[in-house]
Amino acid sequence: MEQQIQFNTTLSGNAQTVFDEFAKNPNINVFFKNKQGLIFNAETIKFDNLKWNYNPMQFCADHYDEQYLYPIILLVNDLSSMYLFNNVELNNYFLAPTLEFIMALITFELEESENEYNRLNTTSLNIYNPNRYREQS
Repeated sequence: MEQQIQFNTTLSGNAQTVFDEFAKNPNINVFFKNKQGLIFNAETIKFDNLKWNYNPMQFCADHYDEQYLYPIILLVNDLSSMYLFNNVELNNYFLAPTLEFIMALITFELEESENEYNRLNTTSLNIYNPNRYREQS
């Protein structure tokens, strides 16, 4: 009997939001704009686990139970590539923002984008209004 392996290719909502943010220009990316807040709300982690070498996704899976938060780890530690995520490059220590602060930023971003969507959809872009010139009685 042949077994088929199925891979879960769908991302959680939070992971999709993180990737969507990092696809944006840094000037409007919520994580870039709040980088100092991420650093302030971070804990220092000792790089003592060899399975994390060059693998920030594994660290995120171990620490946050969500592997796709790794772009935030790279941003906070000023790393341009996941191949720089090693104990030598990071001097055995690195910063990991708290999950609560990351979720607060994601929630804030979702609320802001929903408010912007509602604002654009409730604003009438139609210049012509037939009642515009009728006399008010």
